[in-house]
Amino acid sequence: MNLLYFLGIDAAKHKIRAALSAGRETLLLEKDLPATATGLGQLLAMLKERVKEPEQLLVLIEATGVLHLNWSAALTEAGYAVAVINPLIACRLYRVENSIRDNKSDPIDARGLCAIGVLHGEKLLAHYRFALKPEQFALQRLQRVRKALRSSLTNLKKTYVSLLDLQFPELGQLLELDGVGIRQLLAVAPTPAAIARMPLSTLQKNWMLRPKAVQLKTLARDSIAHPELAQATAPALRALLHSLSLPWKNAYAPWTSRSHTLLPPLWIKRPGPCSKPFQASDPLTSPKSWRACLTRSCTPAAIAKSLPGSRLLWAMIRACAKAASGKGTLK
Repeated sequence: MNLLYFLGIDAAKHKIRAALSAGRETLLLEKDLPATATGLGQLLAMLKERVKEPEQLLVLIEATGVLHLNWSAALTEAGYAVAVINPLIACRLYRVENSIRDNKSDPIDARGLCAIGVLHGEKLLAHYRFALKPEQFALQRLQRVRKALRSSLTNLKKTYVSLLDLQFPELGQLLELDGVGIRQLLAVAPTPAAIARMPLSTLQKNWMLRPKAVQLKTLARDSIAHPELAQATAPALRALLHSLSLPWKNAYAPWTSRSHTLLPPLWIKRPGPCSKPFQASDPLTSPKSWRACLTRSCTPAAIAKSLPGSRLLWAMIRACAKAASGKGTLK
């Protein structure tokens, strides 16, 4: 590739700084542009005026969260080669280049990215070339939302346990705090005093609490929870129980259905004596102990019935990924 021009872009939320150079010492332009469609149009017009052939230009931009994505996608569609590099890599390359000048603490700006492109452009392009893949991007965004939902649910459950440590500290010794039955009970009677006042027959109507209904009433009468503190905490507990009762599983439905349609199918051999292949998909991540599951008897039906995130499912998906990448084979 005959690279004659180098464009460095320092992207921020509301504006970018673009620097265009022809070689190491010739700076053709350096300008701030708004992060709007107008700013993009100005940048493309300046490039078209100064760079006759798109193949002669290399664009370098640091990966800054999601701020670089729109610029990278637009420049790629315009026919320019775009390399998105990690800020840590850019910092290290810039320090090596400028070590004699004693400016190691300088931030990497657009002009600095141009200098990096002159020295390492082709290597960086070979490893970090931006490719516009809407399907992969959609899956990554869905995975990000899924992680946020999981994190929120985990924090809610931690807060729920913390409230019960004050509200009814002895409850965890008798029942599973995360059980549906105990949540239903606490939504109606959020304090030990309220549970102690409930008739035994009412507690036994809930089949999940029926085996330990008598012990539960005894435990509620002997609870160390201060009545006024427990009553003051009750509104918070009810609000939290309402949040936990929301259909969280339905929030994962778009990710689950979309992941099956976006990920390309791979075929590998099923472990064991039977060599009949089954279909699986390439994951984004996998647990460290994926190999331990491969010794089990795995069938297509078992994989289909596996819960999302289960160890068995991750093991087989990880095996697909390694087989497809050529880093390993299944025996």
